[in-house]
Amino acid sequence: MNILIVTHHYPPHLGGLEIVAKHQADGLATRGFGVSVLTTSSSGVAEGVTEEGQVTVYRTWASDFFERTLRIPFPIVGTSMLWRAWRLVGSADVVHLHDVFYMPSWIAALCAVLRRRPLYVTQHVALVMHPSRLVMGVQKLVYACIGDAIFRRASRLFVFNDLVRDMLLMRGVPPERVVQSRNGIDVAQFAIAREDKTALRKKYGLPLDRPIALFVGRLVPKKGYDAVCRIAGAEVDVVLVGPGTLEAPWSTHPHIFHLGSRPNHELPDIYHLADVFVFPAVGEVYTIAMQEAMAAGLPVVTTDDLGYKNTDLSRDMVVFCIPQPEILLREVIAIVRDCVRMKEMSAYSRAYAMEHFHRDAHVSLLADAYAGHHKDVVVTTSWDDGHTKDVELSHILDEYGLKGTFYIAPKNQEFDARTLLSDAEVKELSTRHEIGGHTMTHRLLPQLADEEARGEITAVKQYLETLIGKPVISFCYPRGMYEERHVKMVKEAGYRIGRTVDTFATDMGTDKLELPTTVHVYDHWSDVISIARFATWNPFLFFRYYRHFDVLAIALFDHVCRTGGVFHLWGHSWEYLAQGNEERLRRVLAHVSRRPGVRYVTNGEL
Repeated sequence: MNILIVTHHYPPHLGGLEIVAKHQADGLATRGFGVSVLTTSSSGVAEGVTEEGQVTVYRTWASDFFERTLRIPFPIVGTSMLWRAWRLVGSADVVHLHDVFYMPSWIAALCAVLRRRPLYVTQHVALVMHPSRLVMGVQKLVYACIGDAIFRRASRLFVFNDLVRDMLLMRGVPPERVVQSRNGIDVAQFAIAREDKTALRKKYGLPLDRPIALFVGRLVPKKGYDAVCRIAGAEVDVVLVGPGTLEAPWSTHPHIFHLGSRPNHELPDIYHLADVFVFPAVGEVYTIAMQEAMAAGLPVVTTDDLGYKNTDLSRDMVVFCIPQPEILLREVIAIVRDCVRMKEMSAYSRAYAMEHFHRDAHVSLLADAYAGHHKDVVVTTSWDDGHTKDVELSHILDEYGLKGTFYIAPKNQEFDARTLLSDAEVKELSTRHEIGGHTMTHRLLPQLADEEARGEITAVKQYLETLIGKPVISFCYPRGMYEERHVKMVKEAGYRIGRTVDTFATDMGTDKLELPTTVHVYDHWSDVISIARFATWNPFLFFRYYRHFDVLAIALFDHVCRTGGVFHLWGHSWEYLAQGNEERLRRVLAHVSRRPGVRYVTNGEL
């Protein structure tokens, strides 16, 4: 099952949303999902495609004008986002957006609607308070227009706190479509310090014997970093970690230390060198930074926000207060001066994080939600006539982990005997793939008398079973030509499968003794109507598929992945490999192979 995650920024760009998106991508990939991420170029990472672990990340060009000038992380995307989103949404089974406020989400949501893909949303924040009336007005406009439209289309909306849940309910989202959970972190990463506190402070050039209040987040007003700066002084030092410019007078303050943006692997050490975590943001609760701080065992001082009204956090072990500097300072000093209370708060933070903040729980929720869109997809291949090229083809199938059914006509009259598989080759082939009957001589059944036809059908079964020492249960009608009487003969001979040459089928039909296929490895002139119908009479798609077997096969497979069913590829090794078209065949095999959740079977296993 292929999941497309869409986010305006992605690591190495720093931010809580980015970390949540990465945790989601990595967590789903480890569970066998195919995961792609569509985002913008940022933090010095160029546009393009990169493989990051098991996740494919697509970065398109965008301008960071608003982030540079107003400290608002709102990338302005270019035209490359349009075509990239269209293609990626088309190959996805589920599209998952991170927040509706950003342009990549708008574009991906439109593509999902047009291409009829299930849409999921993680809404990270509600209306964010901002000193600029213009910014507030833009937020309200986005939610009223684009946001509400996406909310209505979403199958599920995931939220991390009461504030966002309440906002969605007020905007008319049905309660049953809102799923509230904790986003979660890698708790184990933050639970253990690699060095003691003194060594860590020396490493970052910080005072060794003074209380340190730690703030982690972007240096923007809504995060409350300025309130934290105001508590720095004779009794407390302040350490700030996060992107942004520290302006005067804080930039020269002797008790304020801005470590800038730090890579994720350094954050556990930074949490462990501090004494208290202070986060006086408004409208942000259970943030990634707060979860990390608690996992590291830091006492927490945070805003008494409405989002915590139903929290199960102990108000004795976590300080909720008005985010004013004098109140923050009073609470921090009270904690660092009371060693017993400080140890109790530290132990509580770590225990709570261990119980509630494991990111696996959130990934499990996502996987369960996506499961409703999972379709049973089966891939099978079959190859006719018993030509010596079948040996080469069988090894190509092995290379891609695909199964094949090879229909053998041991005395095929259409070929020179020297070009047919030897008995030894058929026997070896049977150890890796299924062997099926194709009559003894490949004569057309309708041209034969009943006894001759019955003899061809029965004799090849007996011959092959004696040769390979296995039951032969699959039969293929030569050139797909047969009549109702021949179907009865195939059944009476003991076959369970009778494969035809009918194409454009994505199921097994109504009778396994008249099994259809999906696509022939050949560029047919005669497929005009079938291709036009599959292309929904779209001339651009028609000319893309027509006489381009590989493009058509990939499109048909993607269709089966979306709707469920059987993708049956068939052909003749001599017909395609001999014509030097191996590269096109390999392109199809690479596309359909090794897909999580897809079953790969022989014809006889259908």
